[in-house]
Amino acid sequence: MHRSRSRWDDDALERVVGRLLQGGVMLAASVTVIGGILYLVRRGTAPVDVRTLASSASVVMLRDIGRGIRAGRGDAVVLVGLLILVATPVARVALLVVAFLAERDWMYVAVSTVVLAVLLASLLFGR
Repeated sequence: MHRSRSRWDDDALERVVGRLLQGGVMLAASVTVIGGILYLVRRGTAPVDVRTLASSASVVMLRDIGRGIRAGRGDAVVLVGLLILVATPVARVALLVVAFLAERDWMYVAVSTVVLAVLLASLLFGR
């Protein structure tokens, strides 16, 4: 059986995935640095209790991050940078699902979909 050539050849897919990963990491780093600068500007030289930051970061909800950003809190911006960093490989797997769908490569669609489901479940329900 002859497969038609789609727009997703291997080289093009590798370039797109590579750019997605590079862009995601660069964006996450930029946002995190901006958040760190905002944090330092607001907090100055006040001592920081790392245990407080770690415990508050582990139970943060998206609406809390939104409130923190609107209030100009640097720690909320840093958390957005970390969320972008975590979302980058998830976006990679989602892109691969779309590419494999376009190729009609059903085995890789199934495997990538399972991987995507596991990633999303661990982000949403994991501890």
